[in-house]
Amino acid sequence: HRSGLSPSDEAAEPVSELLHPVLLASKLFGALAPEHLALLEAQLRVEAVPAGSEVFREGEPSDSLVIVLSGRLRVTRVDARGNQLLYNELCPGESQGEAGLMLGQPRPANLIALRDSHIARRDRQGFAALLRAEPIVFNHLFSQALFHYLRHIQQLQERRRAQTVALVPLHPGDEAAVLAQ
Repeated sequence: HRSGLSPSDEAAEPVSELLHPVLLASKLFGALAPEHLALLEAQLRVEAVPAGSEVFREGEPSDSLVIVLSGRLRVTRVDARGNQLLYNELCPGESQGEAGLMLGQPRPANLIALRDSHIARRDRQGFAALLRAEPIVFNHLFSQALFHYLRHIQQLQERRRAQTVALVPLHPGDEAAVLAQ
């Protein structure tokens, strides 16, 4: 099992005290009304993910959504030449997998734990249960997530452009040179 726990360990894992405060602080989930947040929490399973473990692989079926509760996860792809490309790092409150659940497409990227982490996972059945319980609220929520994904899909195609950061002083003086060092 890739997350480092056996399925029986995962089932026995209690809901972490981190779950509610992380969801409240999340840009996506924090805007939910308390009763809708409670519905979401009821559909989530907390898992421990050891550093270096794959949460999911590019090309696999999109069968779940994950929300980072603690630690850090890296989103990568492998290009046609076999080079690993870094796309994003997810921090607590950020999620991955909404688009795949909504669109029924395979995973567009790998998700790997950079350090020991905890995630909350919602499977396809939990996703469907939320949509049945509160179709307007959760369709809106997941549409926002899909919009965010589609806005950034270009990054997932192939990130090859050089990125430059410039330090431009607003006033004459040595402060910019000192700051640049």
